[in-house]
Amino acid sequence: MKCRVSAVQFGVGTDVAENLNTCLRMIDEAAKVSPNFIVLPEFSNHCAIYESLEYAQNVALELDGEFLREIAAKAIVHNTYIKINVTVKKPNDKPTVSNLLYSPEGRLVGRSDKQVLMGKENVHCSRAETAGDIVETEFGKVGMYACADGLLMETTRLLTIRGAKLLLNSLNSFAEDEASLHIPVRAAENGVFVVASCKVDYLVPKHILAVFAEKMKIKPEALQGAGESQIVSPNGRVLAKAKRTGEDVVFADIDLNEATPEIALKNRRHEIYKAIAENPSEKNYQKGAESVKVAVCQQVSNIEKTDAKLIILPELIVNIDDISKHLTDNFVVASIRENNAHIGVLISKDGIIFRQKQLHKSNQHSWITDFGDSLEMFDLPFGRLAIIVGEDSLYPETFRLAAYQNVEIVAVPFNVQNSWETEFGLLERSVENRFSIVAATCPNKNLGDYGNSLIATISKDFTLWTEWKTRPFDGNINFPIVHRGDNFEAEIYPANSENRFVSMGTDVVDGRAWWLLGDLTK
Repeated sequence: MKCRVSAVQFGVGTDVAENLNTCLRMIDEAAKVSPNFIVLPEFSNHCAIYESLEYAQNVALELDGEFLREIAAKAIVHNTYIKINVTVKKPNDKPTVSNLLYSPEGRLVGRSDKQVLMGKENVHCSRAETAGDIVETEFGKVGMYACADGLLMETTRLLTIRGAKLLLNSLNSFAEDEASLHIPVRAAENGVFVVASCKVDYLVPKHILAVFAEKMKIKPEALQGAGESQIVSPNGRVLAKAKRTGEDVVFADIDLNEATPEIALKNRRHEIYKAIAENPSEKNYQKGAESVKVAVCQQVSNIEKTDAKLIILPELIVNIDDISKHLTDNFVVASIRENNAHIGVLISKDGIIFRQKQLHKSNQHSWITDFGDSLEMFDLPFGRLAIIVGEDSLYPETFRLAAYQNVEIVAVPFNVQNSWETEFGLLERSVENRFSIVAATCPNKNLGDYGNSLIATISKDFTLWTEWKTRPFDGNINFPIVHRGDNFEAEIYPANSENRFVSMGTDVVDGRAWWLLGDLTK
């Protein structure tokens, strides 16, 4: 059913009453376009910095208190759903960071507590104990999440599996990679609409801004909300985007019947994803090389033209009998058809030394009926390798299985079909799992700049609260180093996979709320 959705962006400070007035004023501003849904930023009642746990508890809200009664009243006045994110008091415990959805009748019809807390939020706030509500509206089913929940694939995947076709995201972030990467990928990989509202202005109380910035090892001006609130379609296309700075309202008309989660979820192999919902085990990590040269080649004849240690070929383009003779101390990843199986192969001078069957049913190759039942890994001299074959690359769960096995390099021989796969899909797979990806495809000219192969590797510097040594902070926290082309080489950094902490207490792999994720494996 068609509806109009709106995202508003603004800043808040430490005065809860003043913040309420800002929320009400911006709701009124958004209401001028008569939306059916209005989404507000994260931590709308108070900035996310607290002097103590007692202070955090004091500024948190009661569900039946004046602040939220005023929000509910605005939903009635403007005949719209309002999604707000605030901290909510929790008896005898730290407050929750809660997404609340109010109906046009002013009723609280949905609540979803934040699953992944960022940095010092872990000190002052509680993580979700339940998976949150899926709200049935007259327009379709709606799910909610907040900020760091979108840095990992699990939260939004779970909402989609449970039926949501519209995801409402509230953010409190100064990272520019939110808008360029982490927001749009959650729409495209799940085939759903996403409405995301991000803060602007300073995210830290101004009287401690300088001290806080010094501790975080970044410039004070970098601690402003990233803005660029946006509305994203199920194919990853941005329908509307707000300004980088300053208050703003954006809106778009959408039809939830155009959401395609059934396509995104159709060929999932839930039975092989069990590790996603298990308590992460202690990491037994053997660090790979600091750097290694890798290459993408379109033909076997190109192999001799590179001194790269690892070379990836597109899927199903070669006779593997021709490859070994070109090799010395290097390796090639390709894929082959073997009866009714599509198999990724690792080839050395001695021939095939490792095989990985495609795990998921293929829409491109109906002849594939023999599938693998697990994702395996192989220890190369310079790092631990996984091969993700063909359309397995469409499933974020596949890459998660590699991350749980401490893989540092993922080779992807595939055939790109959608621009989002290479525009931001594989980029997100690299950073949310903290490994390098070498993905080789035959060029798809219909996709323009995103119809080619890519190499995405991770920077050593991405953990907040630590001094960055290899690059200055440029507004991007967790964005990969990307190279694109047909036949090309690049350096990757396997040893950087050792660090998965984007901030203190926030691990982008093992920080998932595993106790809520059973539905991903059913």
